[in-house]
Parts: sequence; C-alpha cells; structure tokens
Amino acid sequence: ALVRPSSVVPNVSVGEVTMVERAGTAASPAPVATTPVRAPSPRSYRVVRGDTLSKIAQQFQCDIGQLARANGLRAPGYSVHVGQTIKLQGCGK
Repeated sequence: ALVRPSSVVPNVSVGEVTMVERAGTAASPAPVATTPVRAPSPRSYRVVRGDTLSKIAQQFQCDIGQLARANGLRAPGYSVHVGQTIKLQGCGK
C-alpha cells in the first residue's frame, strides 16, 4: 500500500501540469541570479620549482614589496624555496 504524508497535496490532471498555490506561498519560480559569481582569490600559494617571488607577484597581481613583507622575506634576493607556502596578501588575483 502507498502511504502519502499528509503535507502532500495531489493535484494532477491527465495531459497537463497544474501549479498549486498553498496558503502563504506563491507558485511562481524562484528568481534567477544574473550576476556571475567569482571564485574567491587564493590566500596562499605553494612554491614550485622555478618560482621566484617576482614571478609569483606577477602571476597573482601583487606588489612585490608588500608580498615580501607579508612573508618575512628580505631584499635583495627575496629567496623562496620549493614547498614554501607564500601568503598572497595584497594581491588582486
């Protein structure tokens, strides 16, 4: 035997679909978002072989000085190491 929950209101006609309005709700479709959703910018980056701080700064549109300060790197070399995690503070991308 089929048992239907009491909250379901059957309203079906053969050959057509009928919208049912329930008390307190409208039978109109939900609004569709028209603004594209951007993925959040990454907040850190793991250094891979061949990376330099300037390449990372260019890739993520960062100010190299601000990037160096956020990661405790000192001039003139701003050396980074493979596997090191860089905070992408002040980056646009």
